Amino acid sequence: MRANESCGLEKIVDVDTDFSEDSCPTGGPVSYIKSLVRKLFSSRFIRFLLVGVLNTIFGYTVFAFCLFLGFHYALAILIATIIGTLFNFKTTGKLVFNSTDNRLLIKFIGVYVVVYAVNAGLLKFFNAFEINMYMSGGIVIPIVAVLSFVLNRQFVFKE
Repeated sequence: MRANESCGLEKIVDVDTDFSEDSCPTGGPVSYIKSLVRKLFSSRFIRFLLVGVLNTIFGYTVFAFCLFLGFHYALAILIATIIGTLFNFKTTGKLVFNSTDNRLLIKFIGVYVVVYAVNAGLLKFFNAFEINMYMSGGIVIPIVAVLSFVLNRQFVFKE
């Protein structure tokens, strides 16, 4: 590649960045994108978000299934929280914080008691306005996800 030619990334990435020979890794744009993906997955925060998506889908599925079975929303979220907590402990501990220390389960459960209380309180709030519980559960997810990350990082898997 000549010095004044680009490696083609300006067509793929919508940024004002110089993708000249000096800035592109050997192999061109595909190699560069692979490198970016590797860097993203090496970030604890990104891993938390990805594992959080998995855990959220799992927990919400349990919650929705319990509602479908006719359980009251408070019981549905309790069941989803208990089952989800065990699933989350393993996935978050191993995939995000590289921990398999089962002794941390008690602290992790403590965090989820707080998360449950906030979750149930928010659902009760939405219920008072007669907002559909399925929609309410979906609205509450980002709030409790952020709360969960902060509490886990500060109190359970602290470094």
